[in-house]
Amino acid sequence: MYPSLIQAPDQPLSGFRLLRTVVDNPIKAWPRAIYREDVYRSRRFGRDTVFVMAPALVRTVLLDDADHFEKGEVVRRALSPALGDSILIADGARWRWQRRAAAPIFHQKTIRNFLPAVIAGAQRTRDRWLGVGPGTEIDVSHEMMRTTFDIILNTMLPGRSSLDVELIRRSITDCLEPTSWIIALGMIGAPRWVPYPGLYRARRARNHLHRELEALIFEAGQTPDSRNDLFSLLSDAVDPETGKSMDAIDLRNNLLTFITAGHETTALALTWTFYLLSLHPEVERRVTQEIDSAPIQDG
Repeated sequence: MYPSLIQAPDQPLSGFRLLRTVVDNPIKAWPRAIYREDVYRSRRFGRDTVFVMAPALVRTVLLDDADHFEKGEVVRRALSPALGDSILIADGARWRWQRRAAAPIFHQKTIRNFLPAVIAGAQRTRDRWLGVGPGTEIDVSHEMMRTTFDIILNTMLPGRSSLDVELIRRSITDCLEPTSWIIALGMIGAPRWVPYPGLYRARRARNHLHRELEALIFEAGQTPDSRNDLFSLLSDAVDPETGKSMDAIDLRNNLLTFITAGHETTALALTWTFYLLSLHPEVERRVTQEIDSAPIQDG
C-alpha cells in the first residue's frame, strides 16, 4: 500500500461533521463504498445524490445519453458566477453549439502547432529547477501550477503584453478558493445570498478577470489579425450546423473556462505523475529514456 492524502471514511458522514469535511475538501467526505460500487446512492439534508463510478456508466451519462442529464445545482452555483454559461456549465442545445464551434480547435493537427510553446514552458521550468541550490526542496505542486499557467497563457494569449500575468494568476486562485464553502452551502439548500469566507475577495477577483478579458476581446476586435493562438481560433469559431459564432460574453466565459480548468487540472495530474513515478524507479527510467529518445521539435 502507498500513502494517500485522502483516507475515505468507512461509513457516510452526516450532520456538522459532513459539512466541516466538505469545507476542508469535498472528496474527503466520500465514503469508501463510492470507490467500490458502480453506482452509489446517498441521501443528505433531504437531497438524493447518485455517484456514477463505472466507466461504461460515465460514458452513458456524459456522451451516449447526455440529453437526459443536466449539470447539478451545486456545480452551477459554484462555477457559473465566474464562468457563466460556457461549455463547462451549459446543457442541451446551448452546450452542443458551443461544443461544435470549438471542436476544430482541438483537432490533433491544430494542437500540434502549439507544441513549441508547450516545450518552451517545460524548458523554462527545467532551467528554473537547475538554478536552485543543492539540497533545495521544490514544491512540485506549486511548480506545476506555475508551469501549466505559463503554457496556457502562451498558447491562448501569446504576445498580449498588456496582461498582468501574476495578477491574473492570483485572481484565478481567489476565485476558486471558496468553492468548497459554496458546495457545502448548496448541499444544505442555503440561499445564494448567504455569505461565506472569501466571498468578497472572490467577487473582486472575478470582476477583475472579466474586465481584463473583455478589454482583450475589444482590443482584438479593433485590430483583427491572422494570429494562430487559441484566443483567435476561438474568436473565429463557427458552429457548422447553425453558423452561429461566439459573442463577446461567450468568448470571455470560455476563455476563462479554458484558462482556469485547463491549467489547474493538468497541474494536478502532473503532480500525481511525479509522485507515482517516484514510487516506481523502473517505470521512471523507462519514461526518461523515452523522453531522451524523442525527436527534438523545432520552435
